[in-house]
Amino acid sequence: ARSMGQVIKVAPGAIEAVLSSAFPTAAKRPGNSRLNTRKLQQAFQVALPPWQFGVNRMLEEVLG
Repeated sequence: ARSMGQVIKVAPGAIEAVLSSAFPTAAKRPGNSRLNTRKLQQAFQVALPPWQFGVNRMLEEVLG
């Protein structure tokens, strides 16, 4: 959004990554829950773009 000229009130370095273990929950969660689309792509014989393309497209639609 910032690269598209949108004013962002948070400084670029102000957001830091934290481990999910810092936020305990009652439900057990996997250590790595990123979506693996390999089986989906193989089953339907499709090639999915990286997630960054979807984020950029959404920002262009919302901010553009």
